[in-house]
Amino acid sequence: MKSIGKKMLSWVLSMLLLAGCWLTMGLPKMMVSAETSGDFGYSLLNDGTIDIDRYAGLATELSIPSTLDGRTVTSINVMEGSPFYGCNTLTSITIPETITSIGASTFASSGSESLTNLVEILVDENNPSYCSKEGVLFSKDMSILIAYPRGKKDSSYVIPDYVTSIEDDAFCGCTYLTEIVIPDSVTTIVGTPFDGCDNLVSIQVSENNSVFSSYDGVLFNKDKSKLISYPDKDSVYTVPNSTIYIEDGAFLGCTDLIEVAVTDNVTSIGEYAFAGCTNLTNITISNSVANIRTGAFQGCTSLRNIDLPDGLTTINGIFTDCTGLVSIGIPESVISISYNVFDGSASLTGNGCENLTDVYYSGTEEQWNQIEILDGNDNLLNATIHYNSILPASEEVSDGTISGEENATVSASSDESSSAPFVPIFVTVGAVVLAGIAVTVILMMRRRKG
Repeated sequence: MKSIGKKMLSWVLSMLLLAGCWLTMGLPKMMVSAETSGDFGYSLLNDGTIDIDRYAGLATELSIPSTLDGRTVTSINVMEGSPFYGCNTLTSITIPETITSIGASTFASSGSESLTNLVEILVDENNPSYCSKEGVLFSKDMSILIAYPRGKKDSSYVIPDYVTSIEDDAFCGCTYLTEIVIPDSVTTIVGTPFDGCDNLVSIQVSENNSVFSSYDGVLFNKDKSKLISYPDKDSVYTVPNSTIYIEDGAFLGCTDLIEVAVTDNVTSIGEYAFAGCTNLTNITISNSVANIRTGAFQGCTSLRNIDLPDGLTTINGIFTDCTGLVSIGIPESVISISYNVFDGSASLTGNGCENLTDVYYSGTEEQWNQIEILDGNDNLLNATIHYNSILPASEEVSDGTISGEENATVSASSDESSSAPFVPIFVTVGAVVLAGIAVTVILMMRRRKG
């Protein structure tokens, strides 16, 4: 019995050890402490390596160090900050062989006024994860285009035909580019890679590409049912009849755009689709649209009058920074208005609709009082409410409007919560359970001895 008991205890302890190893495997890198060394700010990570998250120097040519304070530098901006904010003296950045991770949008997250003179991103030839060609940053196998330097002065760029994926913000702020050509090899485009390309007038796609296409310089999916990216090229635009979806950020920052007609087949307008279109004064939305997502018109400061479509049930943050908004039409189908839709908030970036004076509500006063209006909507409540009314046609014609008809809804995007913050809790609970098992086995062994 003693032999069996010892074997059992040995087995349990072995399982505990293996379980402990399993529980700690795959844990995300987390910051242990924030430090500085010379011109660099960095985070000491839980694996003992360093993530560079800030550069405050004035160099024109910067070589990222492979070590700082005796520790290996393995990443840049994995904590997703703004490491090169205000660094306009930089013309060249060299990445050492030790860097195996570069955070999303590292060369774009510092704002449009940073890295404006950067013409090349170079990589040590021994780096196992990244490489560079003509100053453009790629993955090691060159299948992923990660970052095009925004100070590079070429007006046209033909993406190499070995690239299969274009990363989010890859061309962010590249104001010298007027044309980008996408080869047939590209099958993935992440996020909004052309944001801030203010002079881009044409995105061309190889006719042999199986996933994407272009029409009149505008980027679509292959069958043109999804409008992906509109270069800021014209003041008036009519969405093609083939389009069903206007994708997230499709018209983001198109400051030349004044008028848009969304045609009858469109059913969905994505997040921030027209955000930052500061001169947009007139957008006509057909009655086919069933979904307008959060931030769709954020920063459209020239829109003065908005007529929300019938069938709308919930109004979520679509008006941030719509400071020119004077009047709005709200249908009687609305049952709730979310937090800070019309006021903005100190805890949120953006302003409210402080110039809102008139609300035209198609229902009765009794129906209005039944709407759930959450905090942060004083600008709405302080406006004059016109019951049993619609937005006057004269205002719709003379000023910027959004018009729509039946079956339209506005809804917020539900970002999936990251599981990373719950990993330490999971590890702790798992460890406690396993420790309890071990204690129980040991007590059983002692009882048997007695």
